[in-house]
Amino acid sequence: MAGDFPPRWVASLASGYGYPLFIFSYHLPWLFALPLTLSGVSIFTSIRVLFIFGLLTSATSMYVLLFRITKKNWASFVGATIYVWAPYHFLSVYVAAAIGTVFMFALLPLLFLGIHLTFDRSYKWGILAIATAISGSVLTHLMTLAMIAPFAVIFFATQAIKKKSIIKKSSITLGAVLLGLLISAFYLLPLLAYLPNITASAEGGGLSNNFQRYFPSLRQLIYSTWGYGPIISNAKDGDISMQIGIAQWLSFGLSVVLLFATNLKFLNKLVHKSHLQTIIGYCTLFILSIYFMLDFSLPFWNFTTKFIALDFPFRLLLLSVFSGSMLATLSLASLENKQLQIFSGIALVLIALYTNRNHRNVNMYTQYALEEYVGAETTTNTYHEYLPITAKKELLNTSRENIVIRNNRLITKLKPTDKGVISLHQFSFPGIAVTVDGESAQYETDDLGRVAVDIPENSDEIEVFFQKNKITKFSEFLSMASIVIIFVLLLQPKNRKT
Repeated sequence: MAGDFPPRWVASLASGYGYPLFIFSYHLPWLFALPLTLSGVSIFTSIRVLFIFGLLTSATSMYVLLFRITKKNWASFVGATIYVWAPYHFLSVYVAAAIGTVFMFALLPLLFLGIHLTFDRSYKWGILAIATAISGSVLTHLMTLAMIAPFAVIFFATQAIKKKSIIKKSSITLGAVLLGLLISAFYLLPLLAYLPNITASAEGGGLSNNFQRYFPSLRQLIYSTWGYGPIISNAKDGDISMQIGIAQWLSFGLSVVLLFATNLKFLNKLVHKSHLQTIIGYCTLFILSIYFMLDFSLPFWNFTTKFIALDFPFRLLLLSVFSGSMLATLSLASLENKQLQIFSGIALVLIALYTNRNHRNVNMYTQYALEEYVGAETTTNTYHEYLPITAKKELLNTSRENIVIRNNRLITKLKPTDKGVISLHQFSFPGIAVTVDGESAQYETDDLGRVAVDIPENSDEIEVFFQKNKITKFSEFLSMASIVIIFVLLLQPKNRKT
């Protein structure tokens, strides 16, 4: 990948035929790892650092959000603790090794922090938080963002009721979202432009109905044992834990009790109503996230996937864990009695630590060296869904001997007898360029999806590489311009709450 930034095409993948991995796969976690690998830190150690960093930033962003809303240190600590100590967090680290999901745990609180700041008329920081969260989420796990975004809109609507200047706040929020999308344009625009050119665009690349196998049961969401291994046929029969977290369920229950208590005279004095609307908003998210993970919501999924590809309904576990953890802090902060606040908080933390004690353990260590995994990678995707749509998958099983790839370029030395049209060991794809003896050359796509070049006589060398075209250059310009806007916004004087 030397010389390519940001990386897009990986010439060495797909058995040396090339693969547009980073046109479609996420960037942000690996950008954080780049300084480590460049300084000589091993890939394995860098990945471990990324997971630790993700966990720490998740706790930090969650605490900042909770404290901003409640101004309660203890209650905020409790919510942040059960957030990072949730089963799905451990599943993402120890079973799935899903660094994108771990980073989403850190970005989701930032998105909702921006919403709360906007409603508090702290517009400058609200814009920065939302734009950072949106751009970071696009660059971290676009699928998860697509699934969570409608729920963020619903939450915004619940908080907009009876609020002043709602048109202004809505406009500012939309502007912040647009700014976030523009920051990530260097990734987002090429992804959208080139999506029709990969197998995932043809009937979902075999994934169009994939979501139907990934509905957990309500029992699994309440409690499921800590296991590992892929889901073979159905999430209900899988060994991995789909548990939201006992502490999150109890926090939701406590919130419901407090909502009823505000309408009962003999309990009314135990609860204050300053967070009532916020509690209603997060209760709504908790309930909806569970509903859309269950089979009852299948008609919605069948309709939605006609327009956008969605994979795992249980990705909404992130939203359930988040909203449940939010409710823990909001419930504690709504209790008038400080002793009851402390006791309830200690109980929730201890329950989280105890009920999730198995989730922090590794069930099985692999005996294979990391180098074997890296060396065995064909495309890094189970279904090779980023393959060029013209490429034939049978080529992935062919030998890659005598293939020279240097600086992410396929270099082919020609024999004196080579002439006419020859097919090269590289797939054809938009952005692929060919030079013959340093001169730009036209090429076609053969029946197997490879680059085919008409070689003039007495030619010595062919290079095949991915180069920036108008789409990538324009997308990078948009991202740079948006980053400049962010810096200009940061330099603005402290805004007034008007």
